[in-house]
This record gives sequence, structure tokens and C-alpha cells, in this order.
Amino acid sequence: MGPPPHPNQRRPHGVFRGKGVGKSELAQTIYIILSLPWPDNPLGWQPPNRPVKTLYLDYELPGYIAQGRVQEIVRGHNLPEVILHHRRCKIPLAHDIEAVYNHVHNLKAEVVIIDSLARAAGGPLNETEPANAFSEALDKLETTSLILGQTSKNPDTKRKSIYGSTLFTYYARSIWELCKAEENPPDYLNCALFHRDANLTRRFPEVGIQIHFNGTSTTVERQSVSLSDFIEKISVQKAITQELRHGKLLLRDLKDRLGVNENTLKSALTRMRTKGLVANDSAGAWFLPAR
Repeated sequence: MGPPPHPNQRRPHGVFRGKGVGKSELAQTIYIILSLPWPDNPLGWQPPNRPVKTLYLDYELPGYIAQGRVQEIVRGHNLPEVILHHRRCKIPLAHDIEAVYNHVHNLKAEVVIIDSLARAAGGPLNETEPANAFSEALDKLETTSLILGQTSKNPDTKRKSIYGSTLFTYYARSIWELCKAEENPPDYLNCALFHRDANLTRRFPEVGIQIHFNGTSTTVERQSVSLSDFIEKISVQKAITQELRHGKLLLRDLKDRLGVNENTLKSALTRMRTKGLVANDSAGAWFLPAR
């Protein structure tokens, strides 16, 4: 992933997720990175070289819970004190825009984090009116925004997307999906960010993240992504490429590592070989051709 939202980029960024995958912890870590700033953070994201005032618009939790979670991350990484500029919101942004604008103006906030989209937009999310009203209200704040949303599955493609109108995707500058691995050890959450859409930049590679909940402290670290842990979130072709980067593999070894149907795997390999993306030797082992 690139750096956290920069205040000069005035279009919304979006992170959507399923339930319980660490989206609030990730958003609060970004808040800390911007607020201190924290340039040597373990995620490797570079903030501006000055503190960036950020406002957390919370439609889900009261301030003392959100502040407590921020302090757990601060303790986990031995950071200086961080004050969470938090506003508890109970009505859709479009109906509350004057009060929110005044709060942003008085704080001189350059970034707002909205947690989460469903309640901030209000109304039937599949209709265009709530999406348009939310986007118009967001524009009035004249800030960079990070918006946390929920997921829905497209019945045609079986791919997750932001829950609600396609306008939420259309208006966003950059969209990432946060996914958790199928299996997680106690007190740890292994997850990954996948860059799904971008209007103004290229797509960035996936980012692996591990969140460790250690009683009264929390640590957030970057880690490599084992795509086999997220096989349902990526294409089989990408998973094959990732595995073959480490060397030649027989079909049965690829099948064991990826856990996909053998016929699906064979079809993907055949398509990739036709395009020159993979090759196989006389022993039947598959490999990436030298480029």
C-alpha cells in the first residue's frame, strides 16, 4: 500500500471489510501515523513530515472505547501520547454537515476518518440518493477522507465489493479490501489489504498485516502475504505466480499448496502457458520463464 491519505489528495479513500478483520485497529494506526507523525512505523507508510490534524467521525462506538484502543496501540509500540480527536455521530453526515463542518474548521483538520459508511450515508444504501447526498456532504468538508465500509458479494462474479450503490465505488479515489486469513492463532489477527480499484494511481501490491492483541497493548506489524491463505480473495493465476516465484513445482505440489480444485488449476496453467506466463519441463514441473 502507498502512504496514508495525504492532505493534498482531496478525494476519498476507502477500506471495506467483512466483520472482525481489524479495520478499526488499522484506521486507528493510520490516525497515529498522521498525528504524531510516525515515519518509522512498522507498516512502512510514510506520512508528511509534520503532524496532520485528523478527526475520527465515529458512527459505531463512543469516544472512550476508541480512545482506549488508540492508547493500546501507543503502549504496544512505546509511542508518545496521542490524543484522539473523536466525534460521536448518530445521524447521517448529510443531515449533520453544518455541525461536522464547524468541528473540522475549529480543529483545522486536514483528514477525516469515517467509521463507518453505512450509518454515515443513511437511507437505503442500494439507492443512488443516499450515495449522492453522502458524497456531496463529504465534498463540503474539503478534507482528505478515509472511509470504512462493509462488504457485499456480487452474485454474478462472487467478488466482494462495497455494500450499497456502485456510486460509492465510483466516487472513491482508491479502494482496498481488508481480509483476514482463514486460520489465526489466539490473540493474533493475520490479515491482508488488496488494492481493488484506483482512479488516479496504479494498483499497488497486496500488504500483509499482523495485529497482536496483548492484554492492555496492541501491536500492528507488516508481514509477507501467503496468498494461499487468501485464495478466495485473489485469482488462481496470481496465486500460481506467487508460488512459482520460489522455484519449480509439480502439479500435485501446487494443488497441495493452493488447495484448489485440480481441474481449475490445470485450466489456469494451460491459459497461462498459452500467454507465455508459465512453462513446464520434461518432468512435468511448472516454472516461471526467465524475462
